[in-house]
Amino acid sequence: MKAVIGVVVALMLAVGIYISLTSDSAQSAAVVSSEAQPSSPTNTVEQVTESPAAEIESSETTVTSESAPTAQIPAELAALAELSGEDLMTALMKYSADAQAVIENTLLLIESGLISIDERLFEYGGNRALSPMGMAVMFSQGNLSVEHFNRFVAAGAELHRDDMNSQLVLMVDEPEVLNTWYNRVGFGPEDHQDMLDSSLLLGNASLTGLIMRDKNGELDNLEFGEFPVNMVMAQMKSREPMNREELENNFSKVEPGTERISAEVRAALYQNNLDQIEILKRYGNLDDEHLKQLEAAKEVLLKSIETVNAFAAEFNG
Repeated sequence: MKAVIGVVVALMLAVGIYISLTSDSAQSAAVVSSEAQPSSPTNTVEQVTESPAAEIESSETTVTSESAPTAQIPAELAALAELSGEDLMTALMKYSADAQAVIENTLLLIESGLISIDERLFEYGGNRALSPMGMAVMFSQGNLSVEHFNRFVAAGAELHRDDMNSQLVLMVDEPEVLNTWYNRVGFGPEDHQDMLDSSLLLGNASLTGLIMRDKNGELDNLEFGEFPVNMVMAQMKSREPMNREELENNFSKVEPGTERISAEVRAALYQNNLDQIEILKRYGNLDDEHLKQLEAAKEVLLKSIETVNAFAAEFNG
């Protein structure tokens, strides 16, 4: 597990370093996002009560923050609450069938009062740690559902203008959640250049669209900085297909029992790269030679996703 999470955290820190070098405010950092649609959890229980949070009904919604009702959960899941930190996160990955099930089961533990909304699931330097909602954003690759988002907020997750929220919001791919989080954290025009550059580094097309269309970045003549464009193009030119032997070697380092979810994260990272290609084609003002390089990289990435998905299908979760 640590090997896969390490990739995510490394990207988060790399983007954070870039932002700190190019912005006086240094308020933005990044993780990863995905176009993948959430799947239904298969190793969870049905909710005995309705969702504790009000549904998001518009792009600027008010989410409730009332205490969530106690959930009824299987004894096997409840027993995981005796663990903490990385041990708890690894156990949730092993217990759950897929990434969406990890999120659902984590929420059930929180709503039952067995773990805290502020549980430190993964330490990644200094006093920073991945919280349950941060874990949900990461495992969903930014595609955090409206329902899950509302339930986290109802359980006490706070959306303040702090280091963690500034990182997580840049990863969010679900448009309604992204817009709500943007407004609640308090971003504004002064943040748009950093957010636009981060959207390219992340491959977050929803964030790019938010800045360029919804927030009038295109009318304001915003463009990607030279550094993120060069960084992504260099990455694309060096892309090679993932082969089975290399994949098996990589996954020999993950915790046994977490292979399927780890493969989902890997495939989503490749999807991020595909989104980077589409973002650059739409807003990058590239010449024909660079566009050809992007098309070549796209073919490589599609083959790699096919390989990873076939590998993931061999595990029952």
